[in-house]
Amino acid sequence: MPRADWCRPEIYELFDRWRRECLVGNGALFSAGQLWGDEYLSMLQTTLGAELIGEGTFGEKLRTQLEPHPPEVRQLGVEIVYVEHLGERDTGVATKHRNLEALFDLLPDGVTVPADLWEILDGGIASYGPGKQYRDAYVRFVLKLARAAKEEVRSGRAEELADPWRFRDLVGRVRTSTDGLQANAVLHACFPDEFDVMISGRHRFKLLRRFGGAALVSDADDEEHKLLAVREILRTRVPEPVDEPYDDAVRPTWNGPASPEWDDLIERALPLLPSAPQQDGAPQPPVDADLLERLQHAVGFGGSWAELLKEAAVRVAAADGVVRSWPALATALREAAAQLPASPPPEPTSAVVARPLPPITVQLAADLLLPQSWLQSTLDLLAARRQIVLYGPPGTGKTWLARRLAAHAFDSDAVRLVQFHPSYTYEDFVEGYRPVTVGATLTYELVDGPLRELSAHAQEHADRPHLLIIDEINRGNLPKIFGELYFLLEYRDEPMRLQYSSDEEFRLPPNLHVIGTMNTADRSIALLDAALRRRFAFIELSPNAEPVRSLLGKWLERHGLDPEPAALLETLNAMLLEADSDADLAIGPSYFMNSAGTSPDLETVWEHDILPLLVERFYGTTRDVAVDFGLDAVQAEVARRADATDAGAA
Repeated sequence: MPRADWCRPEIYELFDRWRRECLVGNGALFSAGQLWGDEYLSMLQTTLGAELIGEGTFGEKLRTQLEPHPPEVRQLGVEIVYVEHLGERDTGVATKHRNLEALFDLLPDGVTVPADLWEILDGGIASYGPGKQYRDAYVRFVLKLARAAKEEVRSGRAEELADPWRFRDLVGRVRTSTDGLQANAVLHACFPDEFDVMISGRHRFKLLRRFGGAALVSDADDEEHKLLAVREILRTRVPEPVDEPYDDAVRPTWNGPASPEWDDLIERALPLLPSAPQQDGAPQPPVDADLLERLQHAVGFGGSWAELLKEAAVRVAAADGVVRSWPALATALREAAAQLPASPPPEPTSAVVARPLPPITVQLAADLLLPQSWLQSTLDLLAARRQIVLYGPPGTGKTWLARRLAAHAFDSDAVRLVQFHPSYTYEDFVEGYRPVTVGATLTYELVDGPLRELSAHAQEHADRPHLLIIDEINRGNLPKIFGELYFLLEYRDEPMRLQYSSDEEFRLPPNLHVIGTMNTADRSIALLDAALRRRFAFIELSPNAEPVRSLLGKWLERHGLDPEPAALLETLNAMLLEADSDADLAIGPSYFMNSAGTSPDLETVWEHDILPLLVERFYGTTRDVAVDFGLDAVQAEVARRADATDAGAA
């Protein structure tokens, strides 16, 4: 197993020293004397062994765990943090220094980080990426591993800590799904010749899924030996040995999207490759422009001729084949490509344009009891802005209208509905890690959320418009859920790297539309994030204004029902407006409407829907809601207003 060429040799040397002097022995990293012994580790376990909770930064919460201890125990805690930080290649040295400097005042007098240890923080074992959000778990892992190592020493098994595979077993006994990345980093750092530098469980899963068809991999006993087998394949089964799965020729084969077209090509090429005992050393043949163009269309390859041959060789090796010669590979690819079905000619236009949204029909407007002109202007706004929010008080039909517009203007498989709530996150909406079992190991795989899933479908079907409905959009923590999507919502033509899929670019397709619904009883538009308000067009559905105000009356008339509920609702909303002057206190008509088209039970609606809603809204005031806005009170007010109207007419 090659050591990472980006990792400084001094880092490997320090981890070896840490294993020998601190895990097997009781030494220290920052000073002479005994430090990593049972007594201090047990004391530290009482605080540092617990999960970091509460407010504050990682460093601030860490201080609260270290401060209660004597200076020597605090030094042990800082050394544990140092060991964890040393592995992080993608954390800048300034950040590492700042994090440790914040803890220097906890060290015993005269103790600091030695200059050589301070200097090698400018480097690391591997990229931790988004896994750094679990840094507190990684610190706890180092503590757990040290305590487990002491148990081995006490039991007379210290020599096992020098054997890489027994050390692996010890690590396996204390690791969890949360700290697996740190466990893999420690294994490689301590025994770089046996354990892979690929520390991401998600990347390991993808790599082994791609190479799992090779007998050398499938026959291996466990994940670490399977990774060794992949390395062996990359060194021996391609014309030019590859040292690293992250190589540009290798990574697309396992970390890119699945490609049945590539798999079909390689399956056809495998029997066409000649057997040979060793590489023939022949250079790559001249560019075959016709073959390159053919495969650009057939498998979607967009690189150079040299890159094509390298990636094809890796794919052959992953499928349990061997490529001994570049010219032989080119010949096999040429013959295999000739067997592929003919590709359709490319479209003459540079981009596919989705069909326009169909106009609102007279029949749809009649079915919805809403003006055709108003519905058309709403649909036109959606087509032009691509992002709108329907907002209003409860019961105004926001979600109902969004779904009816979806059914009219979009194919059913091009529509997705999600509902935001306080615990909804970016990981739920865009992409996030989900637990996956690989053999007996629990790891995490990056899984697309509804936004990425629908975006992928929209890209595959660029000729069709797509719609994402976000119900109750204002109930979620919008900056947390949307993240970098704020940029993409405004700049549809520009790509961006997402926080988890940082190795690929993502853009919102132009044929993806968004309708959000917003209950203004929960939060008014004025309280929304300004960035969100700028990116969406807002359409109000108010019970006190058309087209919602007359909706209940039209519905009652259609079903031949008593118009009293419409008069009661209009009067109630007028009374609420007079009492509070807040239009968001209004009640929508849907509380009085049902799918059966029957008369609403006014007493039930008032007791179980309207009054509980008003009690919540007037909470903390001296108003008696049942007296002021009960059914009897509103009916009396309807009669009073009718009498006043009659008197005025007289």
